Amino acid sequence: MGGARVLLIAVVALVAGCAGDDAESGGSTTAAISSGSGVESTTSSAPRATGDAPRTSDVPPSLVTSPTTAPTPLGAPPPNPDCAPGPDRTVTDLVDATVEAIVVPDYTLAEQHVGDVTIPAVRVPGFTIPAHFVDNGCVISYGAPGGCLGAVEITGVGIPDITIPRVQIPAVVVDGEELAPAIEIERMTLPGSSAPTTRREQTCAVETSDRTGGVPALVREALVRPEVRREQGGRPFIARDPICVPSGCSVRLAIPDVNVPALISSEVVVPEQVSVVSALDAGQGTSVVETPGRTSYTASADVLFDPGEATLRPDAIPALQSIVTAIQSAPPDTALLVEGHTDSLGETAYNDALGSARAQGVGDWLVAEGGLDPARITTTSFGESTPVAPNTLADGSDNPDGRALNRRVVISVLTGDG
Repeated sequence: MGGARVLLIAVVALVAGCAGDDAESGGSTTAAISSGSGVESTTSSAPRATGDAPRTSDVPPSLVTSPTTAPTPLGAPPPNPDCAPGPDRTVTDLVDATVEAIVVPDYTLAEQHVGDVTIPAVRVPGFTIPAHFVDNGCVISYGAPGGCLGAVEITGVGIPDITIPRVQIPAVVVDGEELAPAIEIERMTLPGSSAPTTRREQTCAVETSDRTGGVPALVREALVRPEVRREQGGRPFIARDPICVPSGCSVRLAIPDVNVPALISSEVVVPEQVSVVSALDAGQGTSVVETPGRTSYTASADVLFDPGEATLRPDAIPALQSIVTAIQSAPPDTALLVEGHTDSLGETAYNDALGSARAQGVGDWLVAEGGLDPARITTTSFGESTPVAPNTLADGSDNPDGRALNRRVVISVLTGDG
């Protein structure tokens, strides 16, 4: 994966802002969020029926908070089809988050009689925000031809909205006099957010620049998926002071606040990867580069073959011999892959066939003259599909230097450590 640095899902649970201690705030309802890797979680505290902690004799038996039915726990997260394993790709799963259900109980304050004044009952229905998963996705590293850095992508992530229903408590009016105003809190939505899949394409082009230290190198730029978050929020503590008449006072209405912790999917970074390309044997037109899972030796097809031909020239032997000498330092059972590449002149099918014939010719030489075990060697052709340089210039004219670079045979030692 090129040393991807993966920052795990984090959770920040903030305390809702009602001034005062527990007796004043009436407690709160919160939810826990976990990711299986030491992620902080909040605790759930049972809401108190009143905020004033009145004497037992002051609390009518009908003042209750009734928990709603507990939701069914979540099972294992469903598989993400974007992160399914497959040929020629390495998948590294990122840590998912399980967001526990938020269960807010019913709140009921029964009808009260203070002298000859009747205070109507208040009932605020409870609700449940179901538990859900936040699938943090994965990092996918794709295979590439020898001498190239493969494509890499970070799949998208989404954090859903959370909705808290509205609250309506009517005014208390007795004999035309408003003893307590209406209380209304509109429905709240805590918006989620998302980040799309981000990707860096395969690169085979060699560049020489300041960031490569002035030496030829393959460069794949860093890849970043932005941070996404759902902010902390919730419904505030709801209170109505006791309603007092000459004969006494009612019980205070105190509905606990509801807290929804913040949920943050941290940014994921796949660092820039730079693989230096160096000459294997000066004057032989051969080079070597280390990329994830392989060491690749490239020989110019113009050194190995006549134009349009797949028969090795006699003066190709020194170039191939330098590669065989280098390969001999690898374990004797290491697999070898020989690839044929062409420029874009001619039909695609012709170039595929030419690349295949040239790869086979080199593979045969490695066995017959290089002394390598044929069971180690696989040959294939990429034809014109994987250029290392433009075949034509920006104005559409021919680029002979680029075409010469694209005509090549690559012999890779598959180290399997990518």
